[in-house]
Amino acid sequence: MSSGFEHMTDRELLIKLATEAESMRIDIREMKNHSAEQNGFINDIKQEQLIQRGAILAARWIGVALIGIMTIGIGVASVILATVM
Repeated sequence: MSSGFEHMTDRELLIKLATEAESMRIDIREMKNHSAEQNGFINDIKQEQLIQRGAILAARWIGVALIGIMTIGIGVASVILATVM
């Protein structure tokens, strides 16, 4: 199987290599740009997740506080009813 390089002059080989190298540089640059763009999207998603976790945590603490307040209210009501009866 022949690659076709055997019949090329040194100058032709250098031109072909330079062209291929430039093409590879462009591809690598595009991949880096795409990767940076994707990393930005991932960072945005992570930030949104942190905000949502904070909101869920705040809602959980509000629920715990409400249950605690209701428990205190029930205790006070029980004491009042016990002293009245």
